[in-house]
This record gives sequence, structure tokens and C-alpha cells, in this order.
Amino acid sequence: MQARWTAPDGKKVTGEVPVPPAAVAGSTLTIWTSRDGQLTDPPLQNLQVAGQTDLAETFGGIALATTLIIIGMLVRRALDRRRLGSGLAGNRPRWTPRR
Repeated sequence: MQARWTAPDGKKVTGEVPVPPAAVAGSTLTIWTSRDGQLTDPPLQNLQVAGQTDLAETFGGIALATTLIIIGMLVRRALDRRRLGSGLAGNRPRWTPRR
């Protein structure tokens, strides 16, 4: 339905607005607009913000743990290569039987 509204800067704007089926011409509806007067979604409710925060914290913790595990594996691999390259891997205790 075509509607008119006033943007936050005072400019008159006309455009399509989704309306409930029971709305009649000339009735007043609450809409949300951006700074330039264009229609936008309503702001998030407190529960939505809390849910997104919980989700971000969970994935942040998982990402941190995964990163630390990968770094640990890479460091271990680098140290193993260094140890093998230096000849220390061939130094076994003398009491170990060789077959």
C-alpha cells in the first residue's frame, strides 16, 4: 500500500509499506526508517541481542580452541623435524636391544 511519512530529517517520503490486512486508508502505522527515511527492519529485541551474543561467545571459544590446537600441532611438527634433522632421533639408550 502506498503511504507517506516524514523522514528523521523532516523530508516527506512516499513509498510502498507492508500493512496488516485489517488496515484502512488514512490509519496510522508505526514504521522503522533509516536516517535517510528509507524503510528498514525494526531494531533487535533484547532477547535477540542476548541470543546473538551467546552464539558469538560460543563460536569465539570454539575458534580459539581450534586455533590453539592447530598452533600446538604445527609447533610439535616443527620441533620433531628439527629433532630428526639434528640426529638426536638416532641416539637410543645403550640398553635398548637392536634387532
